[in-house]
Amino acid sequence: ENTTEKLGEKTEEEVRGVLAAIEDITRERRQGIEDLVAELEAVDARRKERTVELLKKLAEELHDVAHMVPGEIERLIEEKTLDLNAVLLENQKAVKILSTKLFVQTMEASKANKQRWHTGLQLWRKKRHVHSIYLVKQRIQSPEFEQPSELVELMGHIREQQRGVYEGRTALVRTFFATPLKSLLANTVRTWEEQNNSVNDKAGDAFDRHFEELSDLRKRLQDTGNEMLGALAVELEEHDAREEWGEHQSVGELIDATLRPPLQERLDSIQALIESVVHAVSKQEEAQHHVVVQLLAFFLQVAKKGENMKKHIATFESDFHAEVDDCVQVFEEDCAKNEETMEEFKAKFDDAPHQETLDELKEQTFAHLDAIEQRYRDHADGLSSIHTRYPGSVAALVRAEAEGFCADLGFDLLPEPPEEPKPRPPQAGQDGQVPPDAVAEVDPEEAAAYATAMEAHQARVSELEELPVYAAGESIGIKTFEKLPV
Repeated sequence: ENTTEKLGEKTEEEVRGVLAAIEDITRERRQGIEDLVAELEAVDARRKERTVELLKKLAEELHDVAHMVPGEIERLIEEKTLDLNAVLLENQKAVKILSTKLFVQTMEASKANKQRWHTGLQLWRKKRHVHSIYLVKQRIQSPEFEQPSELVELMGHIREQQRGVYEGRTALVRTFFATPLKSLLANTVRTWEEQNNSVNDKAGDAFDRHFEELSDLRKRLQDTGNEMLGALAVELEEHDAREEWGEHQSVGELIDATLRPPLQERLDSIQALIESVVHAVSKQEEAQHHVVVQLLAFFLQVAKKGENMKKHIATFESDFHAEVDDCVQVFEEDCAKNEETMEEFKAKFDDAPHQETLDELKEQTFAHLDAIEQRYRDHADGLSSIHTRYPGSVAALVRAEAEGFCADLGFDLLPEPPEEPKPRPPQAGQDGQVPPDAVAEVDPEEAAAYATAMEAHQARVSELEELPVYAAGESIGIKTFEKLPV
């Protein structure tokens, strides 16, 4: 070839093949020369044989015609033979000279070609040295170390795993909020906790496997890079192109100075990527799990409060009915006693012998009837009092339970206004008469207490409105859930 730009792309086998081709051409030329010499010698041999035949024929013809005596014929034949031998000898000398020149020319051409080949071999070593380093640099800058396909595939698996875990947790959280409060029980929440722990364990095992695969990939890339540089070092040692080493004393120093830093940079970049992915995924998993745990703690607390509320309501209803039943039972017992007393008075009336005794029994009977009347009135007042207190007690119970729920939900109830404003009685004038335009005044203490409660409520509302915007990865964004004990 006339150009040496692509000489470095040739392999050593191809370069060695050029030398073999030169040697083959030299052998072919030597064989051609030998064939030419043999062909020339064969021509002389045929000429000699033909001349001998012709001389024999000439001698026989001269002898047959008796033109010359035998001695003269022999001398004539001998002269002809000497001429022939002289010609053959000259031809042999010429063939020998020609073959020697051709062999010398072939050897000189072979020597020149071999010298040229050796020069080309030295140039090839330099070019191959540069080309081998160029190939390694290209490989370092290729996706094999920049963005390995295995790394992309593993990242895809991690993303699919993240999506699956997120969807599982989201479905579980939807179940939380879809469950009616009346069906929310502590045992149900504990079942959700077991499901969440199962999801978390499976996710942890899956991510651990993916992280281990990433670590193995990093090690394989490191080993591949070391093997690549090791193979290059062996190849450069074989080339022994010391002029291309520059200021370095060995191939190892050359590789460590020119190739290992960019390779290590790629490996460090992949390591940093793997570490960032592991950190981000772990942080995300921790945040998601923390959110679900906080929600479970919240729903467990709400469930317990719901169960307590049901117990309180049941106890309240039981106490109310028990109080009513006790009131009725005591009244019925008193009525039975009063009936017995009246029966006793009747018997005494029947047995009274004197008018004075009857009058006395009559007075006692009427007195007892007055007591019975008062007992009926007391019973009516007591039963009415129980039923009158019932709505207020229900409202107080509901407000107390609502305050408990609102405290966990982060809500705030409006202050309870006083039942009825208690105005001050209008002041009479000096003449003891109340002025017709006198207006009743509201009790300032109760008004001040209500105003203070409303101010506290407004401050709480302002505080909730000024909460910072939810930042992903920093918190779950719901202060009520964040403050719950886990």
